[in-house]
Amino acid sequence: VPPTLPLDIAIAPEICCSGPVTFVLRTDGGYRVNGATAQASNPGGAGSALFAPDGTVMWNLQHWLPSGATNNVAEYQALLNGLQGVLHWRLPTLRIECDSQLVLSQVFGNARVSLPLLRSLCNRVLKALAHLRHKGTFTSLHHIPHNENTVANAAMDVQETSYECHCQHPAITCVPLVPGAPP
Repeated sequence: VPPTLPLDIAIAPEICCSGPVTFVLRTDGGYRVNGATAQASNPGGAGSALFAPDGTVMWNLQHWLPSGATNNVAEYQALLNGLQGVLHWRLPTLRIECDSQLVLSQVFGNARVSLPLLRSLCNRVLKALAHLRHKGTFTSLHHIPHNENTVANAAMDVQETSYECHCQHPAITCVPLVPGAPP
């Protein structure tokens, strides 16, 4: 059974995320070699960037994924990292942009999630969305073209996990708990 969005975290209508106080989370992930032929030594990355309404970067996580997996795993990890990072902030509205149509379809419950690892990641994404909604953040999820996702897309080329946070009191709590994150 594909996961679906519970009613208590229904995605806010498009109108909620078109005003001047909308923040944007962009995520992207990938591996240089994808699919069943991926070798354990093929690294990838998961990138997430939170933008203020004026377009400045507020928070950015480049998560190095040292072992081979699929692009879908990396896309889910990027989305999950971004959502967990956004929990650090109190935002009125959040427009979430991802260039993976499959991941978005699975999160909306419109596509089947057959692999156990992807199902687990999808459920964690749904829980993070529920947590944001509980905190009062209205969210909307959108597909964007790959070429419009430059900041998050840069994650595939990193060889270590790094982050930046421009909150008032940057600390380790600015980073979601991800394997390989800096201490």
